[in-house]
Amino acid sequence: MTAVGADSIEAKGFGVAFGSVVALRDVTFGIELPDTLLLAGASGCGKSTLILALGGILPGCIAADLDGSLTVARRDARDGASVVCVFQDPSTQLLCPTVLDEVASGLQGLGLGASQTTDRVSHAMAAMGLERLAERRPGRLSAGEQQRVTLAAALAMRPAVLALDEPTAHLDEPGCSDLRASLERLRTEGASLVVAEHRWDRLPGLAGRVLALDAGRAAASGRAPEALPTADLPRRTGHAPGDVTLRAEGLGLRVGGRPLLRDVNLTVAEGEIVALVGRNGVGKSLLARTLAGLIRPAAGSATVRGRPPRPGLDVGLVMQGSATQLFCDTVKQEVGLGPTMAGRPGDAEVTMVLEHLHVLHLAERSPHRLSRGEQQRVLIAAALAPAPSMIILDEPGVGQDAAHLRHVAAALEAHTQRGGAAILMTHDETLAEACSDRVLRVAGGTVRPA
Repeated sequence: MTAVGADSIEAKGFGVAFGSVVALRDVTFGIELPDTLLLAGASGCGKSTLILALGGILPGCIAADLDGSLTVARRDARDGASVVCVFQDPSTQLLCPTVLDEVASGLQGLGLGASQTTDRVSHAMAAMGLERLAERRPGRLSAGEQQRVTLAAALAMRPAVLALDEPTAHLDEPGCSDLRASLERLRTEGASLVVAEHRWDRLPGLAGRVLALDAGRAAASGRAPEALPTADLPRRTGHAPGDVTLRAEGLGLRVGGRPLLRDVNLTVAEGEIVALVGRNGVGKSLLARTLAGLIRPAAGSATVRGRPPRPGLDVGLVMQGSATQLFCDTVKQEVGLGPTMAGRPGDAEVTMVLEHLHVLHLAERSPHRLSRGEQQRVLIAAALAPAPSMIILDEPGVGQDAAHLRHVAAALEAHTQRGGAAILMTHDETLAEACSDRVLRVAGGTVRPA
């Protein structure tokens, strides 16, 4: 792609290094604005780094060494004035006491009048379905609801260039539809989009150009094809279930004194994978933490092999916020921590699970300096390493391209073949149907067959 006009995004020999780790190397491309650029490539290829650079986050907010040049409308991207960014983890961008305040927060420096500000905020909240959450605390929302909030805040600014890093990662299908409609409206108003996304099929028809990255280099570029690749997952073949591993009876959950889930009855047997699907905010993540033994239910009980669940021992849990669950200096130490604490240290087992999740090559890297998708696979490896009876994964597809989703599916298959059981909490019904034996739906305050 070659840009020649003043209104363009242009990189010439652009590179980014974080200490000894090179994230981008000699990247050259250009697009005329307005347009839509899809950043494609496997987890860890450098897409998020390029988004950070476009938003002026590097090196001002995150220390990094930059080579070459990256410009937006002939201004150095390090100025950060031309691009509004929405990052992978929505919780890192939430600063205000209410959703309404959060959506309005970016407008304060634009010199708008009160009526213009109110109008923009109202339209952005309606576009992302947030009216009923206006007075809620953003930090207490589900990850999908938080993602809606950060997207609404960006949409309210009506930027000339909007850069989104995996914007559909936590959204349910209605949320994806709302986002696509909003982005299409922005485009008709002359805005440009830069989107790093694994599941482009969830935002059909938006891609104008594609820049494919591979191990930090620009591998290919050009106009987007009519049909972009979709996640092609092999369907799980059924297994005869064994004895009951997890049992929930009459489970009731409350949030802030209000009932959220009631009368949840659920069994998961040895060798079985059960997927629980549902809209953002229905209680899937809270249910995951309760079944894992981290939260005491308001009513009823949950047991694993007939006794209260012991987190980290007979239940492995991977929650949505990957960075908050990483503690060690290297990936190998992180994955080996659980077996060591359980009194079953073993390098062979750790190596095996690292291979299954395709992170063995990262064994000596810091887990804190990996991409979101790589961190997610490290956490799944760490949860599997102690060989728990039950593993519960909350949105395991976050940050995963199709190839790495297959690695996750293979690791779960190996776990169940050893007699383990698994629960997947997800809004991604394609993932749920491909990787599970049964699909249940969290809706109407309880759990029922899908």
